[in-house]
Amino acid sequence: MAETEAGDNLIPVRRWIRRHYTKLTRSSEARCNHCNEKFSIHLKRLATLYNHLIEGHPDKLIEEEKNEVKFHWAWDYYIVKSSTEATCKQCKVTVRYKQVNELKIHLKRIHGKFIIHIKKLSGLHKHLVESHPDKLAEEEKNEVKFQWAWDYYIVKSSTEATCKQCKVTVRYKQVNELKIHLKRIHGMSGPTSDNAIDNESSLDEDMDANKDVTLRKATPQNDFVPVRLWMRAHYTKLNNEARCIHCNRKFIIHIKKLSGLHKHLVESHPDKLAEEQKNEVKFQWVWDYYIVKSSTEATCKQCKVTVRYKQMRSLRNHLKRIHGMSGPTSDNAIDNESSLDEDMDANKDVTLRKAKPQNDFLPFRLWMREHYTKLTRCNEARCNHCNEKFNIDVHQLAALHKHLIEAHPDKLAEEEKNEVKFHWAWDYYIVKSSTEATCKQCNRTVSCKHIKNLRSHLKRIHG
Repeated sequence: MAETEAGDNLIPVRRWIRRHYTKLTRSSEARCNHCNEKFSIHLKRLATLYNHLIEGHPDKLIEEEKNEVKFHWAWDYYIVKSSTEATCKQCKVTVRYKQVNELKIHLKRIHGKFIIHIKKLSGLHKHLVESHPDKLAEEEKNEVKFQWAWDYYIVKSSTEATCKQCKVTVRYKQVNELKIHLKRIHGMSGPTSDNAIDNESSLDEDMDANKDVTLRKATPQNDFVPVRLWMRAHYTKLNNEARCIHCNRKFIIHIKKLSGLHKHLVESHPDKLAEEQKNEVKFQWVWDYYIVKSSTEATCKQCKVTVRYKQMRSLRNHLKRIHGMSGPTSDNAIDNESSLDEDMDANKDVTLRKAKPQNDFLPFRLWMREHYTKLTRCNEARCNHCNEKFNIDVHQLAALHKHLIEAHPDKLAEEEKNEVKFHWAWDYYIVKSSTEATCKQCNRTVSCKHIKNLRSHLKRIHG
């Protein structure tokens, strides 16, 4: 039938509950669409999802839903007769049951298919309005657009609609134009789930199972916003968009319009940038690996070779051919000053061998990390500005910050100078008090008497 158990694709609850949640594919979790709180999905604990709506969002439910006691998806297809009998809404047959499994077996065996005609979807709506008006909210009763594609658009006029994914206005005479945009730009060829997309873009890195899009296997360079490392720290990559981490504003990523991302930071968040960053004019990720000599020459920081260029392609070709780099694959800076050591830089965006994850990155905040280079053959960090080395000790990270304040204050924004929390875990939290912090990913409050609590939450809940 249209909705048999869909395994990992759907949350196995009633439709009226399901529309309030988003299924995350990388974990067996559902995220509330209203407050982003996450819940483990367990067939024997579906009431938890219902209880959250009752306690947290009662205004989102109609009275009948508030009084419901059956939450498994199969009950969408039955009318309860007694504690052991239910009548199938499809064929009016009475099915005896002790467990919900008997109800599922009847649906699968008898009602494996439904006839759906794309030009007669209004008939389904009309039936609900006439026969079950109590099941619909007022807004749903007055709706006139029924095709799945409209879940992804906001109507502007009878000929224009704005895509919720990329904010582009699409002109249309037929719904086919809207579907073409979704397929060409966002890879959506049709609904693969009966849940709405997550219109409030998620703060998670999880892919939403409710997004009607089959994603290709991303290459490393698709995982990052293709801009300089110091700019990348201010944005989150979403499909073909970048979201500002300070105000959640979204921007379409276009390689020729990266200056728009810089302009937004300068105009809206100048306190987040150092003076040097405000005056920067080169934004492509490639420039992290070069020192400009002239308008036609640049020196590679890796091998000290001077590369002649008219277009960025020449610089990229050198990185790919000589150093195996096809795109930014790390959020760490490379060795900005050529090292006099024979140490290999762990921060170089090159996959040279399978390294232990804990050795790949410096264990402090992202905005500090861009000022240091991790040396793999010893447990040291080298300042990118003066080459001074420091032992890496998780209990003495303040020394790295102190060095930047005293030796390179022009490299820090005011907010960074006044920061007192340096462990990498703090990049994922907002401080509430001296003992509590709110996770930016799921908005949960976590006790922070010890940094271990923050790390444990990130590992256990967000992988």
